[in-house]
Amino acid sequence: MRTLLIFAAFALLANADVIVMKNGDRVTGSVIKKDATTVTVKSAQFGTVTLPWDQVDSITTDNALNAELANGQAVQGKVSTTAGRISIGTQTVAPADVKVLRDSGEQAAYERMLHPGWAQL
Repeated sequence: MRTLLIFAAFALLANADVIVMKNGDRVTGSVIKKDATTVTVKSAQFGTVTLPWDQVDSITTDNALNAELANGQAVQGKVSTTAGRISIGTQTVAPADVKVLRDSGEQAAYERMLHPGWAQL
């Protein structure tokens, strides 16, 4: 039983998004969303944490996120930082050009708001 718990803990850590702040702090969890000024992460240890986007030094996700870029383009893919630029799928942009990031749950909620059904009006 103990071995199973240890294996499960490592499996959760292996499947985690990592955000490193400019001051060196590291937040591990799942990126939920990023808006104009903040990025929200759900962490097993700290719950839901909101971080200032302008203080993020690097970001790496294990799961694909939906992104809207400043030029209006929508892209989807894993997110990583290389040489001060953000890679999302096949696109590489400056951090300031990432308008929005959403996980699949946030993306579904956003799309429901764009096209609400009769019961949601």
